[in-house]
Amino acid sequence: MDLKELESGVEPSTHWYYQVKKIPLLRAANRLLRAGTQTLNIYDVGAGSGFFTQELQRQIQRTGPELLLIDTGYTPEEVRASVTERVKKTTELPATMQQGLVLLMDVLEHVPDDGAMLKAIGDRAGEELHFFITVPAHPQLWSFHDDYLEHYRRYTQQSLRAVLEDSGYRCESVYYIFVGILPLAWIMRKLLDKNHSPHSSMKPVSPWLNKLLRLYCSIEIPFRKGNRLCGLTVVAEGVIPAHK
Repeated sequence: MDLKELESGVEPSTHWYYQVKKIPLLRAANRLLRAGTQTLNIYDVGAGSGFFTQELQRQIQRTGPELLLIDTGYTPEEVRASVTERVKKTTELPATMQQGLVLLMDVLEHVPDDGAMLKAIGDRAGEELHFFITVPAHPQLWSFHDDYLEHYRRYTQQSLRAVLEDSGYRCESVYYIFVGILPLAWIMRKLLDKNHSPHSSMKPVSPWLNKLLRLYCSIEIPFRKGNRLCGLTVVAEGVIPAHK
């Protein structure tokens, strides 16, 4: 999760972007539980504020005993202080991960070698894990926003699938979301914004506009897995085989 996006005053618990992005994640977690998974440990890699894991804990049943926020940026004081009684922070991947869902929510684009990071996670799969991954879409959309957030790359559906499969992950679906606002984002980032210094395009908005954007972007979510063409974000869901 990009903490620098929050520096402009964006509040994930209400902001339309995060409220829409959590919907497919919650649906994926509930689908795993309905398919017979007894409980679901959460390994939130590059967790930042931990918003998505805390939403999973709050909104789904049968989360497991391990709810880990994993981020190299945490201070020793943050690690010692629990987020909640069950949600813990750590700066390192656990030695073994099992019966769980691995989250990489807008993380891979910050890593110089995304394949190495994926393989490091896969090497710790004590048994088959599931994953839910989001990354920014379309290299052509590169702008001051990516410079500000210190991204190394933007992805296509094909490039994300390729790096996952090269790392031994099994993709069940790879698709785009936020297709409805893609034209507006392109115009704002490429044509209208004359401030070429790095800065975030993610800003707080008025309550009525926030509600409108949340409703507008939510409309496409039921059809998301059929979208292989375009969007602001690429999402991948699938399985990390047990390490042998």
